[in-house]
Amino acid sequence: MEQKANLALARLTVAWVIGVLSIGAAAAQRCDGVEVEIGASERRCLKPGAGQSYRDCPDCPEMVVIPAGSFRMGARPDEEVATGREDQMPVSIAKPFAVGRFAVTRGEFAAFVAATGHNTDGGCYRCPSVS
Repeated sequence: MEQKANLALARLTVAWVIGVLSIGAAAAQRCDGVEVEIGASERRCLKPGAGQSYRDCPDCPEMVVIPAGSFRMGARPDEEVATGREDQMPVSIAKPFAVGRFAVTRGEFAAFVAATGHNTDGGCYRCPSVS
């Protein structure tokens, strides 16, 4: 009798392990957004444009996923503008990407420099003016 109980328990354990593994694999396959790796051990499925945020590490900036798509950027011809005229132009984003939700803080930049050894000598990079 004890041998039958052990066999039944072993079968139940194997079935449970297979079920857990298949649920984990199915859950990973069901991501209808962008799967992001957070740190070394966590993966999350984020829907682009939904405003869900994540951080790669405690000192890293808060990130959101920008969806793929198209839009028109710039001012309409009939729109009043406070600065020089910016004609409208089409913009296409081929693949979703992540961007910081807020401007990078000095503390976040310091953590980046400490983690990467980035050389900050040389001042700021400035784009040449476009005419």
